[in-house]
Amino acid sequence: MAELRTSPPPVPAAPPPPPPAAFPAQPGPPPPPPAVPSAQPGQRPRSGLVTISGIVVAIVPPALLATAIAMMPDSAPAWSMFSRGDPRVIVSAFVFLAALALVTLAGIAIARRWPGWRVCSSIIGWSCIVLANYFVSFYLESLEPAPFLAPSGESRGLIVIAAALALLAILLLVGKRDEPPRHPARPMTAVGILIIAIGVAMFFAALIVAPVAAAIGGVIALAGVGIVMRGPGWRIYSGFIAWFLIVAGVGGFFTQMPSTYHPRWLVLLWMHLTTVAACIGTGWFILWSKRREPRSAPEEKDVPRPPPPLPRPPIGPGSSAQPAVTDPK
Repeated sequence: MAELRTSPPPVPAAPPPPPPAAFPAQPGPPPPPPAVPSAQPGQRPRSGLVTISGIVVAIVPPALLATAIAMMPDSAPAWSMFSRGDPRVIVSAFVFLAALALVTLAGIAIARRWPGWRVCSSIIGWSCIVLANYFVSFYLESLEPAPFLAPSGESRGLIVIAAALALLAILLLVGKRDEPPRHPARPMTAVGILIIAIGVAMFFAALIVAPVAAAIGGVIALAGVGIVMRGPGWRIYSGFIAWFLIVAGVGGFFTQMPSTYHPRWLVLLWMHLTTVAACIGTGWFILWSKRREPRSAPEEKDVPRPPPPLPRPPIGPGSSAQPAVTDPK
């Protein structure tokens, strides 16, 4: 029997190479690195300026109190009044300590972001600006009419205190602005309440001095009520009051300039500039607050509605209306 010779199976041929592309592929940009979350979801980043300003506000009152007690001599009149039990001194000291405690608590609230910390920051900041203004007025009043307006030795610390208060106010207000709220503020209600208070005060003051002018205070109070309640035309009331303050400030700057021959010219000039800036700033603040209020949508009865569509006849095998057949001719 002849031996059967088995041949190895044929090796499959390699697939042909793919044709070269007409346009070679360009290397794409590298993938961006994964984003690293800076804060947890739902948590807003905090500003360091707010924390620093809160710590400063919380530390300054106890430090001032400790310094005043340490530097007060034993022969000071306050100690003798305390020893005698003077009720006026005791009440004054209690009010002073309560004010310092409230300021310290407000500083802790600002640093810890407790509810209402923005209100505390605004109140303390603007109060520091008002106090700095008074200290500058006292400093200017203490200047001697000598060459170059040389200050006396006792009044040089006033300008230092005014500068410190101004820096603290800037730190508080800038820090609050550096950490915006979750929802934009709408201070128009507070503006309306302030206008109501001014109008009521003018009304009762006019009743004592000039009863005829009491109507002006009543109109201002009613305008404030309309702004708070967002009554019809409240934007007109607020805009009129704002532009009246701006025009009064600009006009008063040129018409009420104090005379340079007055012995207290610097003090009067500083008070004049402060009043003008307050009028213009208040008017601008009212306009800014009004722009942040959204305009109400028009009522449905005023919105024109489109006409309803015409009903179309049904088209189908079971419908009575069939499409018209056109003549091929």
